[in-house]
Amino acid sequence: MTFYICNKLGYNCIACDYRLAPEHKLPIAFDDCFTVYKRLVKVHPRIILLGSSAGATLAISTANRALQEGIIMPLAVVAFSPLAGLGLNLPSHIENVKTDYMLKRDPSGEGLLHKIVAIENKEKIIKNPLISPIFADYKDFPPLFISVSNTEILYDDSCLLYKKAKEAGVKCLLEVGNKLLHAWPSIPQLLEARKTLANVAKFLKEV
Repeated sequence: MTFYICNKLGYNCIACDYRLAPEHKLPIAFDDCFTVYKRLVKVHPRIILLGSSAGATLAISTANRALQEGIIMPLAVVAFSPLAGLGLNLPSHIENVKTDYMLKRDPSGEGLLHKIVAIENKEKIIKNPLISPIFADYKDFPPLFISVSNTEILYDDSCLLYKKAKEAGVKCLLEVGNKLLHAWPSIPQLLEARKTLANVAKFLKEV
């Protein structure tokens, strides 16, 4: 996807190689992404944050932390199938398990939380608005593009984030794919992905 964005859409890209769970539990991944952004934005102040799946949550949370700390904000955020919050019990987490052939498990389940969050910090982490973006304040948040499939586990997460952002006055677009796989725009070999990426490019030209 990074090469496609550079080659076809004309953007320069930097990918953040953040540390992963379970070896490095949260909030390390979020800290890594914000550290990269904080250093980069001093040199290149016109930045767009983009991510898919966990990366989409990291992109949204990086923007929220920039807003909280009063540093230069990104021009926009693009989030493909983000997770709205750790430990949330949403209908699509259960109802779409049979139709989401990538994730195939409830993201709010204790088994997953145990792998990515230290038990002693669990309650503090999952309610942190910089970790679970559904708890964040979206006043003055930059334009936000969200895509999600109606058959994936994280469908309700995207709908909730879109609703919260719109209510805060954010310029926000929600693109819902019909029976597509989780975070499909990350695979530009797919026609549907190329169409969504074209819609992203159009959205970004208008911000």
